[in-house]
Amino acid sequence: MGFANAMMRNTARNNNAKSVGKRRAKVDRRRSHYEHEIQADINTWKPLMDTFDTDKTGTLEVDELKQILKIWNKGREPEKAQVEFIMSVADKDNTGAIEIEELGMAAGTFMALQEDEGFIDEKMDKYDTDKTGNLSREQLKLMMQDLNDGIECSDGEVDTIMEVADLGKTGTIERWEVRRAVEE
Repeated sequence: MGFANAMMRNTARNNNAKSVGKRRAKVDRRRSHYEHEIQADINTWKPLMDTFDTDKTGTLEVDELKQILKIWNKGREPEKAQVEFIMSVADKDNTGAIEIEELGMAAGTFMALQEDEGFIDEKMDKYDTDKTGNLSREQLKLMMQDLNDGIECSDGEVDTIMEVADLGKTGTIERWEVRRAVEE
C-alpha cells in the first residue's frame, strides 16, 4: 500500500493525498510528453544506439546506458540507483537491457527526473541536516510531516515509504529517491 493510499483512508489527510496524487499525475504527464516527443521517430535513436551499443547486441546494457546518461547529465556520473531506476522504468520487457524502442522511455524518465531537481535540492537542503546526501528515517518523517501540512505520519506510513522509495536498499532515502518518496 502506497503513501497516498494510506492517506486517503484517513479523511483528515484526504486533501494532501489529492495534492500528492496531482503531483504524481503531473510527473506522469511530463514523462509521457517527453516519451511521445522522443519516441515519435525511432530513427532519431539509431545513431545513439549504434554509438553506445559497444558489444553490438542491439540493446544497451547498464554500463552502456550509464555512458549516455553521463552525457545527458552534463558530464556527471549518474548515481547507480538512479540508473537502476531508469532501467526499471524503461525496460518494459524485463530483459535487463534497453532496446531502441525503449530508449524514448529512458530519456523521458531521465528528463522528468531532471525537472524535479529544484524541488529535491530544496528538500535536501532543509532536511539533510547532517549533510550526508541522504535522509534518515527520522529526517524523512519530518519532511513528510511538512508536506502533510504539519500532520505527522505514523511509523507504519514512514515504513511503507521507506520500503517503496529506498530502491538502493541503503536504509536511507538518497537524494534521487526523494521524488519517489514524495510520490508514494
